[in-house]
Amino acid sequence: MTDLFGTPTPTDDDRYCDRFARIAVERAVDQFPNGLTYGIPADLADAVTPGSRVTVPLGRGNKTTPGWVIDIDIDPKIEPRRIKPIAGREHAPPLPGQMIELAKWMSSYYIAPIGMTLAGMLPAAVRKGIGSVSRQVVSPNPDPPHDVRLAKSQAQLMAWIHEQPAGAFPMDERLLATEVRLKSTGPVRRLIEKGLLTATRRTTIEADWARQAVDTFVPDGLTDEQSSIIGELITALDGGFSTHLLFGVTGSGKTEV
Repeated sequence: MTDLFGTPTPTDDDRYCDRFARIAVERAVDQFPNGLTYGIPADLADAVTPGSRVTVPLGRGNKTTPGWVIDIDIDPKIEPRRIKPIAGREHAPPLPGQMIELAKWMSSYYIAPIGMTLAGMLPAAVRKGIGSVSRQVVSPNPDPPHDVRLAKSQAQLMAWIHEQPAGAFPMDERLLATEVRLKSTGPVRRLIEKGLLTATRRTTIEADWARQAVDTFVPDGLTDEQSSIIGELITALDGGFSTHLLFGVTGSGKTEV
């Protein structure tokens, strides 16, 4: 089994280097459930970060296989010259650190290979690199023009923006309009034209169900039963990991909890 993944032929090219990453390949590699070690070649040194989607050579045939970087700059614990390099980086948004940590926990708890765990967590569009969506996001102009006349809706919008913490921006223009209860993004675009907001386009890959809904239902408040259950869960969480079963008839409010 020691030669399962083959041994690369040592060369002097820049595809071999002294930095290494742990990759969660989208294959059921039961012998290495925590991921496989690959070298980070010099030409990808700046592009490979935790969460990056990459392709790697797998097996004796070096079959090109997709995977996700879950750790970098690790100690390989094997002869570096025997480690295969990452083949390339794909143009997909990096996974957030919280998702990687959740996948690691799930992989350990359910005794499942980390790569297959991540594959089960991600929409097919993200894994296949399709479903690209381009959105316009806006931020307050740090050097806005003075003495700009504003309509009522525009003034209302700017007042709301000034109340938000700096970390709230950039924000999707449609989400911004929804937050201020505007009927359209027209006031947002007028503020862009007047130089009070700056706009950029951001492209992401997402599934249909993940897109921001304009008319999102928000319950007015919790029932006494829901509040009681949440209180018990918070107390339990403070004591560490535990499992709980929430039950009730259809429409009883389980989803909100």
